[in-house]
Amino acid sequence: MDKIRSKDWYRKQYPSVNKWINQCVICQEEGFKPELLLNDLGTFGSNIISNWNELELNDLKMCSNCETMSKQR
Repeated sequence: MDKIRSKDWYRKQYPSVNKWINQCVICQEEGFKPELLLNDLGTFGSNIISNWNELELNDLKMCSNCETMSKQR
């Protein structure tokens, strides 16, 4: 199963995963919240980490790439 289908399947099976997913308002990139690494969520957390990369957002809900691009304009 490819990674995109795996993410979709996991979201359908475990809707609570959305609590741990960040999404950039500009590029729509998704990733898990950095706080996830501080919590012991067992297999649930391991599955999130294996399907998504870490994505930190600023106060405006932008990822670091989009924030950098917006400052260059």
